[in-house]
Amino acid sequence: MLRRGDVFAEYVIERELGRGGMGAVYAAHHPRLPKLTALKLLHRDLFGDNEIRARFGREANLVATLDHPNIITVHDRGSEDEQLWIAMQFVDGVDSASVPQADMSAPRALQIIVQTADALDYAHRAGVLHRDVKPANILLSQSAGVGSGFAERVLLTDFGIARLLDDTGQLTRTGTLTATLAYASPEQLTGASLDHRTDQYSLACTLFRLLTGHAPFDSTNAAVVMLGHIQSPPPSLIAERPDLPASLAAVMTKALAKDPQDRYASCTEFADAAVRALTPRPSTAPASSPKPILAQEDIVHGCLLGGAIGDALGAPVEDMLLHHIRLRYGPRGVTGTPDTFQGHISDETQLTLFTAEALIKGSMQGRAKGIGGATVGLMQMGYLVWLQHQGVTIPPQPHTPQSVLSSYPELLGHRGTTHAAVTALQQVAAQRQPGAPLGTRTAPINDSKGCSAVVRAAPCGLDRRMTIQQIFELGCDAAALTHGNPSGWLPAGTMAAIIAGLSRGADLGVALDLARTELTRYDAHAETSTALAAAIELAARVDGRMPPAEDTNDLGHGWIGPEALAIGVFAALCAEKVGGTPEQIVRNGLLFAVNHSGDSDSTGAICGSILGARYGRRAIPREWRTALDAGPVIERLAADFCVEFGPTPPSDAYGAPTAEWLARYFPR
Repeated sequence: MLRRGDVFAEYVIERELGRGGMGAVYAAHHPRLPKLTALKLLHRDLFGDNEIRARFGREANLVATLDHPNIITVHDRGSEDEQLWIAMQFVDGVDSASVPQADMSAPRALQIIVQTADALDYAHRAGVLHRDVKPANILLSQSAGVGSGFAERVLLTDFGIARLLDDTGQLTRTGTLTATLAYASPEQLTGASLDHRTDQYSLACTLFRLLTGHAPFDSTNAAVVMLGHIQSPPPSLIAERPDLPASLAAVMTKALAKDPQDRYASCTEFADAAVRALTPRPSTAPASSPKPILAQEDIVHGCLLGGAIGDALGAPVEDMLLHHIRLRYGPRGVTGTPDTFQGHISDETQLTLFTAEALIKGSMQGRAKGIGGATVGLMQMGYLVWLQHQGVTIPPQPHTPQSVLSSYPELLGHRGTTHAAVTALQQVAAQRQPGAPLGTRTAPINDSKGCSAVVRAAPCGLDRRMTIQQIFELGCDAAALTHGNPSGWLPAGTMAAIIAGLSRGADLGVALDLARTELTRYDAHAETSTALAAAIELAARVDGRMPPAEDTNDLGHGWIGPEALAIGVFAALCAEKVGGTPEQIVRNGLLFAVNHSGDSDSTGAICGSILGARYGRRAIPREWRTALDAGPVIERLAADFCVEFGPTPPSDAYGAPTAEWLARYFPR
C-alpha cells in the first residue's frame, strides 16, 4: 500500500482513491505536468497471473482508442517493480453508487443515464463492449467540463473486462464471470453470444438502482440473483416508486427484456425513451383523439358505469351467434339506440358491485382495527348475500352475511347465473364460515376458468394506495373464490392491474405492459399471455376504421377468462386506434365488444371498465347512463369509494372511521 509522498513510476502519490479485487487506484501528481492523475495499480500477488495481466493491459489499449467526453482518458501505462499500472484522467468527484438515495432524484438519475448511454453507443460504434456497466463505474464531476444542459459530467470508467465486438480471443477463464453479478445480463450469465444490447441491459439495471436504491434482483444469495436475471420477469418499478409514471416502468421492462432482440436498438434510444416517459411533452395527438387528465372520482365512476353499460349492451345477445344478432338487430348488430337499449345489467355487474362494496368495507374495517381488513373474506360474504336471492337455499350461518346492497332489487334479481360461481358459493355456504375464503389460489375450489371472475375484478384496480403488484394479487384472490383454474384467476389479476395502470394516468398501451409484466411472474401465465398477445397483434393491424366483427373469431368466443379479456382489450385498442372524441371511442369500443358470437356481456363489461377508467364518466354516452337500471347504486358506490380511498376519509382522532361513516356499511 502506497502512502502520501511515495513515488511510483515517477508519479508522486497524494492519496488512495479506492481499491478492488484487481488493484488500487491513487490520486497522484503527474511527474512533469501540474495536475493530478488517477494511477491504477495491479496488486503484486496478481502479477504472475497471465490472464489478469492481459486483461489489465487490455483496458489501457482499449480505452486509449476511445475519445469521448464521457469516457475516462488514458494517459500512459507501464510496469514497475512487478506491478502493472495505468495513468488515467483524474475525476474530482464521486461514483454514482456513492450518492445517497435522498440526493438521487429521478431527473438526476436520467441525466446520468443519458450521458452514460452516449458514451456506450460511441464505444459500440468503435467496436468495443464495456461488459461491466454499473453505478460504481460511473463517475460524477461538477467541475470537469460539464456539458450543456447537464448539472454534472459523467465519466465512464473501468473497461477492465471490455472486449472488441469482433474479437474471438478468450481473456477470461472458462466458466468465470468477471462482470458484476447484480448488473450482469442474462446472456453473460448463460454464456450466450454478446452484442451492444448486453450493455443496455446493465445500464437499465443501473437506472433501477439509482431510482430505487437497490439492483433489480437484489439478494445476498448469488444463485437467487442469477436466476432472477435469467428467468424472473423484471421487477415492478412502480411497486418500488409509485410516484414515478407508469410509462417509465414500461420503458424499463423493455430494456430489461431477457431476449436482447426485445430491447431497444441502442443505449441512447433507451435513455431517450426514459426521459420522454419522465417528462411528458405536449401531446401531438390530433384534436379528435384527446387524452384527458382525469380526477380519481371521474375514473372510478367511469370504470363502474362503463363496465355496467357494456354488460347491459351485451346481455340480451349473450349466447347468440353473430349471424343471429344481425338478424334480430339489423346488419350493424347491436347499436345501443334508445329503442333497443333497455339498460338491464346481468349477474356480471351484480357481483362486480358486491366486490366494490367489499373493498370499501375492507378499508373501513382495516382502519377501525388498525390491521388488514380481510377484504377477500368480505367479498365472499357479499357474494353469499347475492346467492341467497338466486333461488338457492343456504344453511344458517354463524354470522349472517349482510350487505347494504340488499336494498337494491336490480342487484339481487335473477339476471343469469354462472354455474361455477353458484356451485362454488354453495360449497362456501356448506362450510358455515362465510368470512373465511374457501377457494384460494393454492387450494382451488374447482377447475373453472370461466370469464365472470375477470369482470368483477375491475374495482380492485381502483385503489391507488396499493402497488400494482398488490392489486394484481388481490384480483387473483377475488377470482379464486369461485374460479380455481389459473386461467380463471390470472386474467382477473391482469384485468385489475390494467385498471390500476389507467387509474394512475397511464395510457392503455402502458397499462397493458405493466399488467403483462405482473402476469408473467406466474408459472401458469401462458394461456392468458398468449391470448393478450394475439389481441394486441390483431389490433396493430387496424387502420382508420373499426375492423369487421368477424375478426374477434381469432380470439375465441369469450367463454373463458383469457378469451374474454383478449376480446375486451382488442375492442378497446381498436377504438383508441380509430380515434375520435372520448365519447366516440367509448361508443365504438363497447359496440364492437358485444357484437360477436359468444359471451357478449362479459366482453362488453371488460371493454367498458377499461375505456371507462381510461376516459372517465363524461365520455360515456348520456343516453346509456340515463337508461341504466343500476345507475343510482353505482353513483352511490363510486362516490363512497372515492371518499373512503381519498386523501381524507371520515376519521376520528385515532384514524378510525367515524361512527356515522362506519354505520353506512356496517349497520347495527
